[in-house]
Amino acid sequence: MSTAISGLVGTTALLEGGLVPLAGYAAALLKWTCSTRCCRYRAAQEAINNALKYCHGHHIWVDLERAGGLQTLSISDDGVGIGPEEMERAAGLGLHSLRHRASLLGGSCTVTRNGLGGTTVAISYPLPEDSGHAQQMR
Repeated sequence: MSTAISGLVGTTALLEGGLVPLAGYAAALLKWTCSTRCCRYRAAQEAINNALKYCHGHHIWVDLERAGGLQTLSISDDGVGIGPEEMERAAGLGLHSLRHRASLLGGSCTVTRNGLGGTTVAISYPLPEDSGHAQQMR
């Protein structure tokens, strides 16, 4: 999965030219079912595409962290940010799709303005309690 997201980040950098996505992975990815991996990949892809379309910034960061029984995939940018008004008026499928994918993982999706003035999309989902393997989608 980290290879797939790294490839997505690299391809995006090549296609966009001006934006330089920076990828930082704080925790190793765990083994997941194919449908769960696909769901996480598509969520990352959608969040990166949204940043490219709307951020008007210079950098995109992709982070993956694990803490307190949750794994969190965060996509942040240093662009113009999204305000509550824009969130309310979001008519496209992008944010709805992100929230839906997070719910399929048993988690949640938050969209906030970050310390750089840009936007951070964070998708958090539970890790299994017993082994080092991720929860399978039902």
